Amino acid sequence: MNQALYELPFGKGNGWQKMALAGLAAKHAPEPLDRNFLNPQFSGSDPSNTNTVGGRPDLLGPINYPQTLATWFDRTAFGVPQAGSGRFGNAARNSIVGPGYVLFNAGVAKNFNLEKAGKIQLGASFQNAINHFNYGQPRPR
Repeated sequence: MNQALYELPFGKGNGWQKMALAGLAAKHAPEPLDRNFLNPQFSGSDPSNTNTVGGRPDLLGPINYPQTLATWFDRTAFGVPQAGSGRFGNAARNSIVGPGYVLFNAGVAKNFNLEKAGKIQLGASFQNAINHFNYGQPRPR
């Protein structure tokens, strides 16, 4: 996350004296052991013969990422292990990469000196100034 504050260098008498611009930018790409990595799971059957329901699936091929709201990752890359095989699935922990996020907030402020009453600041701030859509984590259907 980066944050900046810049006072405009304009001279006296132009109306922009003591004006400041502010910005905050953040970009988060998923990293290992981060909450943006997801564990593939399935529910139903007991292929491991351990009297448990569900578990880790088999990874059948490379994981493709269409990155749409309806399909963040290709679900056909995973499959339920064969029933009664006596083993757990081979899909690794944290093998699905979730979406990161991009954030840019901006602001502008002007300070006014009031002779006897003190100072007053007039400002405006803009959240998500570049209007970038950030997805939440994919959930099972």
